[in-house]
Amino acid sequence: MSIKCSLFKFGFCLYLIFVLIPVLIAAQPASKPVRPVPFVPVFPDVRAASIRVDAGKVVHAIDERILGCNIEDLNYQCYGGVYSQLLHGESFEEHVGPGEVLGLTGKERLAMFVKVGQQGEIELRAFQGRGWSPVLARQILGIAGKGIAEVTPDDLPADKRRALLDLATGQRQVSRQWRPVVSGSAKGAFEFVHRGTFNGRQSQGIRFVSGSGEVGIDNAGVNRWGINVVGSKPYEGLLRIKAEESCTVYISLRSGGGEVLAERAIELAGKRNEYQRVEFTLRPGGGDAQGRFAITLKRPGSIVVGYAFVQAGEWGRFKGLPLKKELVQAVIDQGVKVMRYNGSMVNKCPDSHLYKWKEMIGPRDEREPYTGWFNPYASHGFGVFEFLDMCQGAGFLAVPGLRIDETAGDMGDFVEYATGDRGSKWGRRRVADGHPAPYRFTHLQIGNEEKLDDHYVERFIALGGAIWEKDAGITLVVSQNLSTRASDWAIGPDGEVGDLLRRAARIVKFGADNGGKIWWDCHYRGISLYEPDNPNGRIACMRNLRRSIAKLVPGYDEFKLAPREENGTDHNMQRALVHARNINAFMRMGDLPAVAVANTFQADGQDLVWTQGRTFFNASKVWFQPPYYVDRMIYRNWTTNLVDVSFASPRNALDATARISDDGTTLIVQVVNIEPDAVKTKISIAGFATVKPVARVIQIQGDLEDENTAAEPGRIAPVERDWKHNIAGGTTAFTFAPYSFTILRFDGAAD
Repeated sequence: MSIKCSLFKFGFCLYLIFVLIPVLIAAQPASKPVRPVPFVPVFPDVRAASIRVDAGKVVHAIDERILGCNIEDLNYQCYGGVYSQLLHGESFEEHVGPGEVLGLTGKERLAMFVKVGQQGEIELRAFQGRGWSPVLARQILGIAGKGIAEVTPDDLPADKRRALLDLATGQRQVSRQWRPVVSGSAKGAFEFVHRGTFNGRQSQGIRFVSGSGEVGIDNAGVNRWGINVVGSKPYEGLLRIKAEESCTVYISLRSGGGEVLAERAIELAGKRNEYQRVEFTLRPGGGDAQGRFAITLKRPGSIVVGYAFVQAGEWGRFKGLPLKKELVQAVIDQGVKVMRYNGSMVNKCPDSHLYKWKEMIGPRDEREPYTGWFNPYASHGFGVFEFLDMCQGAGFLAVPGLRIDETAGDMGDFVEYATGDRGSKWGRRRVADGHPAPYRFTHLQIGNEEKLDDHYVERFIALGGAIWEKDAGITLVVSQNLSTRASDWAIGPDGEVGDLLRRAARIVKFGADNGGKIWWDCHYRGISLYEPDNPNGRIACMRNLRRSIAKLVPGYDEFKLAPREENGTDHNMQRALVHARNINAFMRMGDLPAVAVANTFQADGQDLVWTQGRTFFNASKVWFQPPYYVDRMIYRNWTTNLVDVSFASPRNALDATARISDDGTTLIVQVVNIEPDAVKTKISIAGFATVKPVARVIQIQGDLEDENTAAEPGRIAPVERDWKHNIAGGTTAFTFAPYSFTILRFDGAAD
């Protein structure tokens, strides 16, 4: 008996080892790469996923301007981006570039600058994307120490100190975005000019000393990526340049290796105290995606350059404006209907006295450069009026923003300049500036993300009154982010009104008393996937504000919520899903005249702060991130009328809305799946007649961290296919892919 038992145990062990355990292992799902999984709140479980659409019950109409964007001078969206200027460092304001002598690369090279202190001392400063940071400078350079003291050459090792001082104080002083060009046996000298500058704090001196060859400087565009020179196409340019004695200056477009693709000689008269204005055209015989623009001398002499500008001819510009065609067209193709031009450059600009609208008019070369919040060496080449021209040409509703410390008189002058006829003082000035027709200008935002205190209320009323005195039809837009505590915006149970709500009501009552229109722009963040219908608490606050204003200022229907800046920390698939959820929430909310998202553009690799661009670009390529495609999917399948939808799914995985066309022949169901698993869903449709047996599926799907790059620009993009839904009795089933945004387009016939 014991022998039988032992044999049985032995046989069972063999069975476990060779049969059962391998079967169990094989049955396990294939392993997946480990990636961070966001916290998921516990929701009540639902036995089955379902979406019910009543296409016959229209809830409300949706304004197509729910698809909007925000542009500000951040990550080279404007200067270096949509502005047609192909050069960077146009005004030679920057000191030498320390990156090479300090051995810096990548973002560290982009962040580090040389500055000259008030007493002429040399400082090393790091720009973190929103101002200077001594802490970041020490971190980049590996220098111990704390506090706010700036880094000086004395803090560097001896060899690097000598190299930096030689560059900064010797005869190789070349503004950061430019590089010296010296060939043959020529000897030259380069120095900064601080007295008798053209239009700023510094100009660039170039001197051919002796020998043969050439001496000069070249520019390779933003981050010295190179200028995408297209062969046989004309390029237009402008220099402001002076010479003590007459000389010949050569301007050229070159390849990245230095080959001259196009060159022109310019004869300068000797005018010691005058910067001559030189316009030119170059037509390169060949092309190079890493091209350069050069200014050189070929015989002894000296010049001072105060400003340089190069742009593509009309072939590369949007409607002949100083705008890059490919970037404006990208926004049009995205489906954008409204654009806001505002941001921290308005309310946090260090040179606040220069960030005023009267500094943004006249010839672009004569507009003074300034220290910006996102760019320490900023250009007024793209300003509020270039923005208005872009929006008019592209068909966008334009919402520019101006500072709250503009005077009431200047704000009235702004309206007259933009819309007045040639018989008015500022209308004549606009005509003289080369814009005979008035701007199509209907909205103006006062400030950016201002604190809702009594000071802002007073400024809004003062400036708004001056605006309405000139044009009562202009819509005034408040820029104030609601606190995330919903109770701040609700009337208490005994009718009590808090300070924030009281101030908000005062602004709105100003609009009611004057018969004007008021929009309220509350910014919100698009970060968490797991805040259904309530990103960062702000949508609940918006609802409360709208309800409260209806009671506090009864009978006034011209107050609208217009959240004009969705912010986040990324541009990947997770951001796309969050954005799609937000759009669904705003569609359900209704009565929103405009919604917008930050950011519109982003220079590749230039993400010292806020890496949330929709359209990415470098010198020769433009590509799109997943959130861009969400907007484009909605735009290409636009219908206006939101219909009744209910939906349920395990762990609230799905979020759905549905819209029907005015003629009742097209039904759009758009669904977000925020889960890492596919969700099979029962879909019921009522009130939609004669559905065709095949629907169109448009879907974007990918892992949360997926994004597109210059090397793989189409890695994450929408995919379209036909779907035979076999709908019977108004019911069908569809499986939504993991981490996906899906549009189901049903076409039928009207009753």
